[in-house]
Amino acid sequence: MKSVGNSVTTPRDLVCDEDAWLLLMILSESVAARLRELALKCTVVEISLRDTKLDSFTRQQKAESPTDNCLKIARAPFGLFRQNYS
Repeated sequence: MKSVGNSVTTPRDLVCDEDAWLLLMILSESVAARLRELALKCTVVEISLRDTKLDSFTRQQKAESPTDNCLKIARAPFGLFRQNYS
C-alpha cells in the first residue's frame, strides 16, 4: 500500500481556524488508526482544499520522523492550511 488517506465534504462552511483544526483532527485520527492496523507509519502528509468558489490547492510536507500518531499527523496539514489559505 502506497498511501492511506481520508477526505470529506463538510455539510457547512468552515469559518475559523478552530473549525479546520477539529476537522483535521477527526480525519487524522481515522488515518492514524488505519496506519496502526496496517503496521505502517507515514513519512509525508498532504492537504488538499477546495473552497466555496471552487479554488483549490494541494500541499505536502515531509514528517519529521515516521509516525502513526494522530496529533503529529494533524499538525502538519494544519500548518500548511494556515500558511496557504486566508
